Amino acid sequence: MQEFLVKQSNLDFRTREAYKMLRTNIEFTGDNNKVIFITSTMSGEGKSTVAFELAMSFAQNGMNTLLIDADTRKSVMKNRGKKGKIKYGLTHYLSGKNQLKDVICISDVPNFCMIFAGPVPPNPSELVGNERFAQMIEELRAFAKDNTPDVLLDELIEKTGYIRALEEKNTIEDRTRIENVQELKSSIIGYMKEAEDDTLEGYLANVALYTDLDNYDTETDAVVMMTMHAAKGLEFPSVYIVGMEEGIFPGMRAIGEHEEMEEERRLCYVAITRAERHLEMTCARQRMLFGRTTANRVSRFVDEIPDEHIEKNIPKGYAHRDKSREESYQHRRTSYGHLRGGVTAPAAAASGAGAGTAASFAVGDSIEHKAFGEGVIMKMTPMGGDFLVEINFKQGVKRLMLRAAAPHMTKI
Repeated sequence: MQEFLVKQSNLDFRTREAYKMLRTNIEFTGDNNKVIFITSTMSGEGKSTVAFELAMSFAQNGMNTLLIDADTRKSVMKNRGKKGKIKYGLTHYLSGKNQLKDVICISDVPNFCMIFAGPVPPNPSELVGNERFAQMIEELRAFAKDNTPDVLLDELIEKTGYIRALEEKNTIEDRTRIENVQELKSSIIGYMKEAEDDTLEGYLANVALYTDLDNYDTETDAVVMMTMHAAKGLEFPSVYIVGMEEGIFPGMRAIGEHEEMEEERRLCYVAITRAERHLEMTCARQRMLFGRTTANRVSRFVDEIPDEHIEKNIPKGYAHRDKSREESYQHRRTSYGHLRGGVTAPAAAASGAGAGTAASFAVGDSIEHKAFGEGVIMKMTPMGGDFLVEINFKQGVKRLMLRAAAPHMTKI
């Protein structure tokens, strides 16, 4: 196992945010995208820079990331390390001279490892194209696919020699790192005892939901800030939802995509129903977003709330989505007491004959959804006066809020 210190890039805010956006878009393309291949038609186009910065972004977001420099002809990745002697690289492994654990380099950045290209071989294209390269990728993927998270961690520690290296250095900092690895193992074992999905993906999804809310005391007199996902199952006397603007909520990716828009609409419903007495939804006349000043329309989700449930404050010059498109809002207020049971998607009012109500569905029912087709209700979880239902459709399992989904579903 080898070690090196990463030479951090001096990126401006806008560029760094662009890489974060790229990372987020990749994360939302599916659960099975574990290997990302970056290439270009000619040298000097920036593939090494993009690959490195994207890998760093994944690592800084808490994901174990291995960057493989497969440019065995004219690699520039060696300049990314500011300290550390790299003896072995990809070409050593592909030529059969070293094992995989010998060529992986542990960096000083958490969750980030690299395999450098190594010395330039006489036949770079043939070497990268041989079976050992594919074998290496499959071997790395198999770790996560075929083993439970605790076994995977043990295998990873053994193959990289990480603990052995820390024990050899034996500094206070290295002993602390060993304790951190041991605590990670304890966390994984604790998760596996309680979770139904004891896969690596399940553990990472569970860790991603950890926030300070795990230690939240309901008796504490304090303002609580959280994401809408983290708010599921909780209720508060007063709730403030910010960023109710087109392009933010709903996000740009959802605009023009029916299924994604419906998912964001359900999430908005979850946020609205967290309020027990008072709900305030706000938006900005303009804001700085990804390095640019933008002025967005008020979110369509605000417009879908019936006017009789809203107190309006309408200054001049604010873009608003309504029938005339001439009104402008700064923010709207609404009482949760009026909203309970009264806010549904616009299509609900025009639901066809046979459309159900929330009370008419149960686990095991075969249903037909207007957007997703036929499915079977697999699970119903009580959530804030509503139910989160899991329905197995032909295209996969969907999680919907029952009150919002019921007008679009019929039993079959």
